[in-house]
Amino acid sequence: MTANFYIRTVSMRSFFTVTALCVILFSCIVPTDTVEETFHFDRSASLDTIAPWGEVRIIFTDAPADSTPLRFTFDPPFYSFSIKSNVTRDTVRLLLSEPLQGNARYTIRTAEDMFSKTGALFEKATDSIVFYTAAAEQEPNNRSTIADTLEKECYGAIATVNDTDWYLIDEPTAKKVYLAASGSQTSFYLEDTSGTYTAKDSMDTIDTLPLPKDFSVPFYVVVHAYFQSVGGYYKVGYLTE
Repeated sequence: MTANFYIRTVSMRSFFTVTALCVILFSCIVPTDTVEETFHFDRSASLDTIAPWGEVRIIFTDAPADSTPLRFTFDPPFYSFSIKSNVTRDTVRLLLSEPLQGNARYTIRTAEDMFSKTGALFEKATDSIVFYTAAAEQEPNNRSTIADTLEKECYGAIATVNDTDWYLIDEPTAKKVYLAASGSQTSFYLEDTSGTYTAKDSMDTIDTLPLPKDFSVPFYVVVHAYFQSVGGYYKVGYLTE
């Protein structure tokens, strides 16, 4: 008797049954009103993309036996996570203490074969979950000459009160830039190649700036700490309408 996976989306659409495990990936990033993230898993490669930071939540419809150790492996290898389970063992959270690689494909498997409370078998060789991570900032990018090129959206972090992340947008159709922050007070402004920049002295958890009419592509997005706050993550991206 072999246990397999279920498919589920964050948007709470109808469930699509594939097997006996249901997985949702959560991010610590607060999504913008214009960006909807839906996560959907299968045995083969999925096109779903998640933030490199956050947690992986595994929901078992057939909970592992109490005597079964809960251990999981990542491919490519990733070890900076802790495992927390609820009392009934039907929900497991993999808490990421470091970011995953950006623009990467990951597979999660059980570290060894394990049995459910009803005797179903989760096989490490065949039972797996595949997902992708979104782009992540590449340090150093603390000045315009070494700015990361922003391809639609990217995830970053403000490590110190003096940390400033620069992104270059060279997409002619870009109309607005948004920032969604979590865990810190993070702000941003836009600057063109001549050094003209937009005023930005306020902080919102989710904020959007339209591209000024006198700005031309390419231009920069500058993300920085607001009021000496650090330690949180953010998502920055642009909209074409």
